[in-house]
Amino acid sequence: MTQLTTARRAATTVAAALLGATCLGGIAHASIVASGYDTSNGTGTLGPAAPGDAITRAQIISRAQDWMNAQVPYSQTEGWEDSGTGGPYRMDCSGFVSMAWGLTTSMVTSTLPEVATVTDSNISGDENINPGDALDYTADHVVLFDHWTDNSGDFAYDAEHTTGQVTNQSTDNIDDSTLEGYAMSDFEALQYNDLAAGSPSPSSTAPDGSHQASPVVAQNDGTVDLLYQGTDGTADHDWYVAGSSWAGPSSVGGTLASEPSTVTTVAGTVDSFWKGTDGNLWHSYTTGGKWSTPVSLGYGTLGSAPYAVGQANGTIDVFWRGANDDHLWLAHYTAGVGWSSSAIDLGGDIAPGTVPAPVSSVAGTTDVFFKGTDGNLWHVFSSNYGTSWTAAASLGYGTLGSSPTATGHADGTIDVTWRGANDDHVWLGHYTAGVGWSSSARDLGGDVMAGTVPSPVTSHDYTTDIFFEGTDGNLWHVFSNDYGVEWAPAISLGMGTVTQPLAAGQTDGTIDVFWKGTADNHMWHAWYNAGGGWTTSPVSMGGSAE
Repeated sequence: MTQLTTARRAATTVAAALLGATCLGGIAHASIVASGYDTSNGTGTLGPAAPGDAITRAQIISRAQDWMNAQVPYSQTEGWEDSGTGGPYRMDCSGFVSMAWGLTTSMVTSTLPEVATVTDSNISGDENINPGDALDYTADHVVLFDHWTDNSGDFAYDAEHTTGQVTNQSTDNIDDSTLEGYAMSDFEALQYNDLAAGSPSPSSTAPDGSHQASPVVAQNDGTVDLLYQGTDGTADHDWYVAGSSWAGPSSVGGTLASEPSTVTTVAGTVDSFWKGTDGNLWHSYTTGGKWSTPVSLGYGTLGSAPYAVGQANGTIDVFWRGANDDHLWLAHYTAGVGWSSSAIDLGGDIAPGTVPAPVSSVAGTTDVFFKGTDGNLWHVFSSNYGTSWTAAASLGYGTLGSSPTATGHADGTIDVTWRGANDDHVWLGHYTAGVGWSSSARDLGGDVMAGTVPSPVTSHDYTTDIFFEGTDGNLWHVFSNDYGVEWAPAISLGMGTVTQPLAAGQTDGTIDVFWKGTADNHMWHAWYNAGGGWTTSPVSMGGSAE
């Protein structure tokens, strides 16, 4: 609320007090504070480190979820503190946002702009609001934006509402005329000034960017975006924002002739590329709100699906096999400049039926791998954000049994995997920065299903995980947690019958794996939480994947 007016200072109703008492029994170390609630003494286990310190969007949403789980009752004359969020913070709308942002004090609606940037003075129709932003009517009310629920403007928000109600999540549409009983146009969007660059990680300070080409991408703040070709030929989208639940599927549109390749660059920005039914390269993107209308980038007919990686400075490189010459071709995007005027021929001769595998590692460096027409592993790279490229060269390693797949680490480590030509095993070519390529390919074992490829992914800055569909149809896994020096034996994760797995990793160790169901065409999902292990069974995300 704005200033604490006499009318708004009324004591909490008996019903709300009883509800608050009920909540206390299920929340560890929670209490209602009758005085001294305008200054926070700490931020709890959810962080940040101290009141007023930099905070990630993921932490903001997690802190909001804590109060929703506790069903904190509304009050302008009391504060709430618990082990998760610390406190105390005043139990009204602006106190709730102050808590979510981890502020030093419980501010009011008119003073919240003092610690934030107004990104839009009228949120009506605003498609660029991000999770953790506040929607503030400075004269009387504020809510916390949680996430977009679809591509038509529907969104979820979290709030303390009024006396007799508890903290909860509601939904609205950004094009509606009102929000919480007030004119939508009265609300302004606030982005907290002390946002941290990404999710806290005990082992990595890697920036956003995409280390491997995949239809699914994870950002450092915990956001995950999965795009895939639906049976209706359009691009379908599932997404997750840390602290919330999965949303989707929702159609991005387009007419696809390949699976999408999805990347993130600067925080909050996701781009997706695919081969259209006209053979050209198509593109759609989001900066945290709705997806843009898909557009053709041209570049002529592609001979394969496109594969893309992104750098944290906004650079994007998209690769494909030529339609007429088997060469490696490139479309290059420079932030602030735009797309290359024409496709760039990087040479080489890619084996028919195979595709390139790009990877980013050290800032500014992109490597691309492909199976040559001689069956060997070939390589081309740029170390200056795609300004110039080396000539294609063979790394040897013998005949590959599939297209290569690859992932990289911020220290320059690169792991390239493929299915063996003679034994169906997972094989590895390993690069160590400052040392070079392994002298020979390494056999990691396992039995990879014919027609599929291993799916490598990085999470912690020293960990590489490789997933594959085994010849028994199950999801299999092999990993290294020491920059590829030693590898665990291949083991089955079970999860029932799977198809080609897709994976994305986060710097805190979280890994998400997806595949198309064999019986229902749904997208299925299994995940790993650092310190918590794997889910015991997969979850259907619905949808209808091609």
